[in-house]
Amino acid sequence: KMVSAIIKSALRDHAKMILRGQSPDNTAWLCSQYADSAKAILACYRNLKSIITVPTVPDELQDHFRFGDEALSQVVVLYALRILKFLKGKSKYSEEEQRIHDLVVGEYAYKREAGYNVLDARDPENNRDLVFRYGLLKKYIESDLFVTLNKKRDGVAIEQIYYSIAAGVAMIFATVVAFIFQRRFGSVSIPLFVALVVSYMLKDRIKELMRYYFAYKLKFKYFDHKAVVRIKDEEIGWIKEGMDFISPGKIPQEVMNLRNKNNLMGSEFAILDEKIILYRKLVNIDSHKLAENNIYHISGINDIVRFHVNRYTQKMDNPEIPLLKIDEETGDLVTLNCAKTYFLHIVMQVQSEGRSSFHAYKVIVSRNGIQGITFLE
Repeated sequence: KMVSAIIKSALRDHAKMILRGQSPDNTAWLCSQYADSAKAILACYRNLKSIITVPTVPDELQDHFRFGDEALSQVVVLYALRILKFLKGKSKYSEEEQRIHDLVVGEYAYKREAGYNVLDARDPENNRDLVFRYGLLKKYIESDLFVTLNKKRDGVAIEQIYYSIAAGVAMIFATVVAFIFQRRFGSVSIPLFVALVVSYMLKDRIKELMRYYFAYKLKFKYFDHKAVVRIKDEEIGWIKEGMDFISPGKIPQEVMNLRNKNNLMGSEFAILDEKIILYRKLVNIDSHKLAENNIYHISGINDIVRFHVNRYTQKMDNPEIPLLKIDEETGDLVTLNCAKTYFLHIVMQVQSEGRSSFHAYKVIVSRNGIQGITFLE
């Protein structure tokens, strides 16, 4: 990852020097250097394949090598195409333009040979998936440069201390009043006074801590909302709903297996650092009351769940991204408008009368809304 990130930064800086056009006299040399350096870097990296392509190296590590290879190939092509666009129409750089052109076409051929997809003007779905995959590769090679934020409330312990002090002040007032009256009507000691104050402070905090404990422990046993189902004013059942964010460690393996079906990359879930929402619905219908309140035979009730994605789409990127590509038939540099999409993975577990079944869907979403839904068998 670090090697790929370093190479990406070096290629980016080299391309910027050319694109800025600040040294016209050196443009030809810089372009030649880019082509030569890119070829040398890719060759050195790919020569390492023979070291890891052995039975003792796990498939997962070999996949990481392939991810790096594909990412480097894409980075080289990305900046080469930008340089090529800059050189277009400048006849004095025709030789350098041809070298950059050959570099890109050579990488297209290598990608196909290695099993990597290439942009295709005749296949929009392939281009859409490639845009998503390029985003994954970018996150993958840059992941070691990221810092991790584990968010939690700050000052929880000191907050409890302050709350205890507040409870103590309240107790002091109450005890002073009791002290005054007891001095007039009965005896009271200073140790008893202190004991009452401290015990009240501890009692108040114990109550709050127990409240937090039970709220956390019982949230999966109880629900957020409850609705009564009626037909003709007759209650025939009820529905309970609840929602919460959960950690990956609490997800059943069967659910994770369904989530990971049809991944564009093996480590997609970890790379994207996906957030998991658990939505629960418990439905109880009295079949006898349901039948009694209808003159026709009713086998059940259709339960429709509506999932609103508008809040997600508002924060998404532009629905189309222009990407440069060389038309290998004509040799022209063309721009393809590729769809920028995101995936929402929905795994449903349906339980009824002791039976359980799973259903998985991948919702394809862009800023323009839902673009498609794929059922994962």
